[in-house]
Amino acid sequence: MLKNWLKWILFLSSYSVLFIVLGIRQYQSSTYLLYALAGLIVIPNVVFLVTRCLVNQVEGKFKKFKRITNKNSANLDYLVTFILPFLFSFDNAADIISFSVLFLFVGLLYVSSDMIYTNPTLRLFGYN
Repeated sequence: MLKNWLKWILFLSSYSVLFIVLGIRQYQSSTYLLYALAGLIVIPNVVFLVTRCLVNQVEGKFKKFKRITNKNSANLDYLVTFILPFLFSFDNAADIISFSVLFLFVGLLYVSSDMIYTNPTLRLFGYN
């Protein structure tokens, strides 16, 4: 079972592409928002890669799976949440706070329901 902090890292990394798109949309609007988005892109992915390298160094301490089910169809459900930022303009604090609250709620659902298999960024890193 994964620790909650790692689930949050995986959740944030799963939205890296979305943060890139938001950065492009807000490129000339707010420098602070761009720095925040850059942090949300870089930090979770670096932590994930470092954690993955550390896990690769530990051999023979993993449980073998008896059965694996394909959850790739859940990616379409997950991508629906990518539409949410296009409903916000991010031109004022109220929009940023509203989106942050909604994003936090989605994160709580992601972490509490163990939706780590639904991570498009992991797919980009070659994990299925």
